[in-house]
Amino acid sequence: MSEPSRELLIACSLTTGSERERFGGAIEIDLAVKQAAVDRLLLAEEFLASAGEMLSSGRRDVDYRNSISRAYYACHHAIRALSLHKDRQDRYGHDAAIEYLAEVAKSKSRLRARVGEAQSVMNELTGLMDARHLADYHPYGTDKPRKKPCDFAAEASSAIATARKVVGAIKAYIAEEDS
Repeated sequence: MSEPSRELLIACSLTTGSERERFGGAIEIDLAVKQAAVDRLLLAEEFLASAGEMLSSGRRDVDYRNSISRAYYACHHAIRALSLHKDRQDRYGHDAAIEYLAEVAKSKSRLRARVGEAQSVMNELTGLMDARHLADYHPYGTDKPRKKPCDFAAEASSAIATARKVVGAIKAYIAEEDS
C-alpha cells in the first residue's frame, strides 16, 4: 500500500476544533481526499485569475512573465486536483502531472472532449511549462544562443487561454463525476 499523499495528511491535520467535532473525531479519508481536491482546484482558479490580472496590467515585462508562470501553475494544480479526486494520489512532479492528464484524456472521452486529444494536450502543456521556465529563469527570454527570445506579451495571452481550457475542463469533469 502506498503512503498517503501530503495533501491528505495536511487536510487531516487541519481538521481541528469544530470541524473535528462535526465529523465525530478524526476526519475520514474520503472526506480528506475530497477536501484536498477542492482546495487544490480553488488554488488553480486563484492562480488563473491572478494570471489574467497580471496580463491586464501588463505594463512591464515582468507582468507578462508572472502571468505565464501563474497560468502554468493554474494548470498544474488543476491536474493535481484531478489526480486526488480520481485516484486519491497526488501527482506532484511537473512532467508526471502532464503525463497523467494525457493518460486520463485518452481513457475518459468527456475530459478529452474538453481538453483535446492526449498528445495535443501533452504538447500544449509541455510548451507552457517551457515558457514558464523561460519566464522564471532566463533574463534574456531564451535558453539557447542565437535562439530568438520569447515574446512574453504574446506568450502570456496564449498561456492564459490554455489555462482557462485546462482548468475549466478539469473543473467540469470533477463536477460531472460528483453528480
